[in-house]
Amino acid sequence: DEISYRAQLDYNGDRYGVRAEHLVVGTDFNPEVGFLRRDDFEQSSGSFRFSPRPRSVAAIRKLSWEGRFDYITDRAGVVETRQAEGRFGIEFENSDRLNLTYTRSYEFLDEPFRIAPDITIPVGGYAFQDVRASYQLGSQRRLSGGLRAQHGSFFSGTRTSVGFNGRLEPTRQLSVEPGVSFNWIDLPEGRFTTELVTARTTFTMTPSMFVSALLQYNSSNNSL
Repeated sequence: DEISYRAQLDYNGDRYGVRAEHLVVGTDFNPEVGFLRRDDFEQSSGSFRFSPRPRSVAAIRKLSWEGRFDYITDRAGVVETRQAEGRFGIEFENSDRLNLTYTRSYEFLDEPFRIAPDITIPVGGYAFQDVRASYQLGSQRRLSGGLRAQHGSFFSGTRTSVGFNGRLEPTRQLSVEPGVSFNWIDLPEGRFTTELVTARTTFTMTPSMFVSALLQYNSSNNSL
């Protein structure tokens, strides 16, 4: 079982979008160059988008409704991942974007999953769902970036997360990209939080030369 193949259909019009895909990766398939996030699986996925441009609301450039479904099994037919997602989005005339997303997921763990240093999720099938909201500022602003928030069930517990990523350009040559993300995970096996803070600074000297530095802080706290 050394084969791998994919069939894909894409239609990406302005008002309608359709995508269908089927991917197979055999148990003994060797990619030679690169890596695989999974092996021994079959994935079927599809999505449909409807995005009209309303003329009756001057502040809105485009509305978007989108549905997506992913179904992944191993080569024996055992379901590993199943995910259904619905998204509603608004693109404003000032290029800002608002997105609301609802997701229902299923994950099968065939071996224990160590999610934190002292917390391990046992083998089994887990169904969960969550809601996400995000607001993205237009890239033409001196300060651009996005706010996001998420809450819902997560394996056998719950997860709440908030975050921000941005880009500030004090001058045409200097830009700063701050980012922050917080996650609160509450499981029967234990509770923990994660924090990630980043800051990238870039100074452009010429169109073909720049200097960039990245600072990152990452921490995790457990509470059994």
